[in-house]
Amino acid sequence: MRNGLKMISRNAQPPNNKLTKEQIENFHLIIEEFFGIEWLNCGIDNPITNLWKRKDFLASMELYYLSQAINSFKDQPVWLNETIKSIKDKDTNNQKGALFELIGLSYFKQAGMDITPLGNSSPGIDAEIKTRNENVIGISSKNYGLSSHYNEITRKIDSIYNLFINKLNLNLQAKLIIITESEYPNKHQFNRLEQLVESIIKKFNGRDSETLIEDNWKLILTKLNDLDKIATDHKSHCLIFLTPFHQNEHKNLTDKIDKAFENIVRLGKQETDKRKNILFIHLPITAPVRYIRKLVKEYFKNNQNGISGVLLYQPSYISTLNGPNSIYHFNELIIRVEFNDWINNNDPECIKYSFYDDAADISPISHFLTDGINDIHLEDYYIYQKGKIYIKHQFKDNSGLVSLPNLLPGIETTVIFESIISDTEKQTFGIQGIYPPSADLIII
Repeated sequence: MRNGLKMISRNAQPPNNKLTKEQIENFHLIIEEFFGIEWLNCGIDNPITNLWKRKDFLASMELYYLSQAINSFKDQPVWLNETIKSIKDKDTNNQKGALFELIGLSYFKQAGMDITPLGNSSPGIDAEIKTRNENVIGISSKNYGLSSHYNEITRKIDSIYNLFINKLNLNLQAKLIIITESEYPNKHQFNRLEQLVESIIKKFNGRDSETLIEDNWKLILTKLNDLDKIATDHKSHCLIFLTPFHQNEHKNLTDKIDKAFENIVRLGKQETDKRKNILFIHLPITAPVRYIRKLVKEYFKNNQNGISGVLLYQPSYISTLNGPNSIYHFNELIIRVEFNDWINNNDPECIKYSFYDDAADISPISHFLTDGINDIHLEDYYIYQKGKIYIKHQFKDNSGLVSLPNLLPGIETTVIFESIISDTEKQTFGIQGIYPPSADLIII
């Protein structure tokens, strides 16, 4: 609210159907107040400005989380302003760290915890929770995002996707599945893949499936007939790409976690009968949770000091064909036996957190490829999915309303309308939905 006027410079889809118009206005205004309209619209490359210019519901959902986190810490203005300054910083590590501190620590605040962010005053510890009996739990937060290997594979498959749609003949509806089964592809194999994509498209007649297996690649090109009423005079297409993780994907992450253990012991405040420390780790969607869980338990077995618990946190975007879209929060608090006794003897509710009404569970998200009968589990695979589907318009009732299907991440839908001008002439036009560019979360 400025001078009694509500000025919202972002016109976009709401994050969900639960919020009132006033709540939607308020969350935008909170972000405008703390980041500034000019900065939000200045066009620089920053996670917040990138979300702000998007119009899809997933971007709105992430910005809603940010606004609620800001609102949670308005009683800590000095720390909050310094954190927002770090988010605006050009250094991507500063951005990531500050965003997770702000949003991650707000989960404890949301659950009613008496939590105080410490900023730069306490190296190794980012915040402290004061329990009901005046004991303290120190929190060290670490944000590990998507790896350079994930970003590299995405860039390479973007170029394969562009090749696919450019070479595919107009009026063909096709789905291309590309799989590497044994290892992460090298540079030579990627170069060869471009030739294989061109080759299989030349053979494709739009009816019969084509399969090509060569040089660690398996390509399957089929007619796209999964959906009813596809507009056959438009080039509907979908690319699904699967490849095993880079050999260093797990190691790079576990090395960072080892370093986090070392830092909290070396820099953090020492544990006593009145004080315990926990490590709060944000994991990317590619993180091997079962392996990391084992790593933490091994650490507790071999090291007796410094850390009493590790909270693993892995958010992911969930989209279903007919259900609501949401953010799923995998979370698991792994603690020493002694810490469990300490909690029970002092304050059984000393560690609580809440995720703004979205789904949360102690089971990590799982990915699999299915044909409706057989499932292929993809725990250690990079997954890429992108496409455009053109569907003939069908009235659901007599209202004339347009229904846009809620497809999976990366798949855009356009509804095609057909107008008969004469016996020999017709005119078509399309209405496209507003979709997230991918299922990747930017700031949560």
